[in-house]
Amino acid sequence: AHKNAVCYKIQGNSTKGKRESALKRIAWRVFVMKEYNFVFCPVFKAASTNWMRNIISLANMGEKKEANLEKRFFNQPNQQARVVAPKLTAEKLQQYAENINAKKMLIVRHPFDRLVSAFRDKLERCTTSFDCTKQEDLYYSRHGSKIVKKYRQLSENKFGKEFFLERNNFGAPFPSKQRFNSKLPTWWEFIQHVLKTRADQYDEHYRPTYLFCTICNFDFNYIIHYENLEQEEKYFVEDLNASDLIKTKWENSNKMNITNGEVVAEYFKLLTDKEIRQLYKIYENDFLLFNYQFEFRGMQFNVPKLEPGPPPQGTNNSNQLSLNFSFVLVSILIFLL
Repeated sequence: AHKNAVCYKIQGNSTKGKRESALKRIAWRVFVMKEYNFVFCPVFKAASTNWMRNIISLANMGEKKEANLEKRFFNQPNQQARVVAPKLTAEKLQQYAENINAKKMLIVRHPFDRLVSAFRDKLERCTTSFDCTKQEDLYYSRHGSKIVKKYRQLSENKFGKEFFLERNNFGAPFPSKQRFNSKLPTWWEFIQHVLKTRADQYDEHYRPTYLFCTICNFDFNYIIHYENLEQEEKYFVEDLNASDLIKTKWENSNKMNITNGEVVAEYFKLLTDKEIRQLYKIYENDFLLFNYQFEFRGMQFNVPKLEPGPPPQGTNNSNQLSLNFSFVLVSILIFLL
């Protein structure tokens, strides 16, 4: 019911032609394991790499064949998984869409946490061990350099040239060995790019989930939350009857001994309230569909309003919320039409 209400807000009551179009768009994105009646839509920056490896494990091809696959597509789990889960036609995917017994799963993540993670991983620093501003590199040459060219002067006017010095991490909130110089884009510059680009044109690592996986027109019945991945994934693997092949594990890429919420706050400090509100409007559907909240500098986004009433005995203020970076840790959601 919650999903239906949000989707009605997004696209109205008419679904004529939308489901067929959605199937065509995601047929090449999803990974299907026929033996397990399992459909997976990878939300990048939300444990997608781990699940590419899990799909390979589900194929149960043996260590030798897995080693050959890794050698053939070195450090490319997407391509490795495609070997065992080839792309389907929209017509074939339709059969899974209509099958109430099929396990259609995706993993979602707090939209702003995912946005910061995508920027830090793909644009703030080189994705290679070498200086990507001097040698050919996919993300810098295709995206980063163009963002800097378009917004650097505005950024210098706003923050001053000292902001880009090495002692200030070349304009980054945190130091990074792979941020070799100030030629790489800053967070503020990236956000200007996000605000001035159509959301359906975003790179897949930060495109809104509802767009990438066409949530309103494909009925995923398992929605796992990244923030509660270890627990929710375990239950899903059990439902999949694959506990013997998939050993759930939690790999936290945050090595700074601070919470993801604190990391996000440091980046959002560089934005104006207006820019944050504009970002929320872009990702609002993800907030609503997956029940995420965000509070920052007195602004509240998708935070439930509490009805005023007397405080419980022994408390001073029962109505005060302290959710600087909050999310609801829910068990696996099953959306029913």
